Amino acid sequence: MIGVDWGTTGFRAYRIGADGAIRDRKSGPLGILSVQDNRFAESLRAEIGPWLALGETRVLLSGMIGSRQGWCEAPYLPLPADAAALAAGAIPVPFDWRSEEHTSELQSLRHLVCRL
Repeated sequence: MIGVDWGTTGFRAYRIGADGAIRDRKSGPLGILSVQDNRFAESLRAEIGPWLALGETRVLLSGMIGSRQGWCEAPYLPLPADAAALAAGAIPVPFDWRSEEHTSELQSLRHLVCRL
């Protein structure tokens, strides 16, 4: 699984193993305000494409990427929120991860956005 915290001024991504351990991480100044012409899909592909090419099939996006200024707006969830509430409040985001460099088929890539 890949967890992404995509804020206004920064991007942080984590490749998470089945045991919950962080296998790899990436961060940088690519906040949502830095993405040109709302090219969120292309920006995400550039950041996590190598992990997707290794077989990751789930991506959870969180942070301001789920705001009105982000990729698509996700509703706020009331707190406290347990895992079931987080899952119920997540919304799917369409995303074709493939590019010319990554042409392997992917059966079910789920991209979810949630905001707290």
